[in-house]
Amino acid sequence: MEPITFSERSLSEYTAKQLIDFIITQKLQPGDRLPNETELGKALGVGRSTVREAAKILISRNIIRIERGKGTFVSQNPGVPDDPLGFQFVQNKSQLILELLQLRSIIEPSLAELAAQNATEEEIERLRFFEGKLEEAYKKHMDHSEFDVSFHTNVAKCSHNSVVDLIYPVLIKTVPMTVEYTQGVLVPETIDDHVAIIDAIARHDGDTARSVMDTHIKRNIQFIKTANIE
Repeated sequence: MEPITFSERSLSEYTAKQLIDFIITQKLQPGDRLPNETELGKALGVGRSTVREAAKILISRNIIRIERGKGTFVSQNPGVPDDPLGFQFVQNKSQLILELLQLRSIIEPSLAELAAQNATEEEIERLRFFEGKLEEAYKKHMDHSEFDVSFHTNVAKCSHNSVVDLIYPVLIKTVPMTVEYTQGVLVPETIDDHVAIIDAIARHDGDTARSVMDTHIKRNIQFIKTANIE
């Protein structure tokens, strides 16, 4: 990083841009720790208060996060806000879920097919791990939505399409909402579908992976339509 040696109208904004450059040039990954405020201030030629204000800007943009007592880290999906499309303000949740599921039905079968073509053995084992955690949570009558999200997210990652990593966190928000609205009614079918998807990916059978994923999502669509939940 080059020290800042000139006056800026918004020094904190400029410092924030320098911090972004640092994250990029150092090839820091989500979860990697940044230097502390003092070290960053010396490198940039600014005070700790300026570094602190710059950090606030990056936190608001979901580029970094602070863990008290541990330090400052690169966020998961840096630069992607938690709710970029404002889903929390949509009044008709059932319609929102339905439309997100319809979008998923267009995208995810193709991702499952790509996953069957590109997944490594390690990635397939991760799918089995999250599916196992989902089944365990269901049997214990616990919330399983976290593991459902992890399963679908990792299927998407198996596609090895870097753009998917950026847009999928927005798309997958439908999973917890769907679980809540279906009240777990479809979990047995979900487990069967997940297992079939994993098996198809493990066999590198793209046609079956696509077909099962399509059936899996459309089953949820049909439930939402017939339930007519507001």
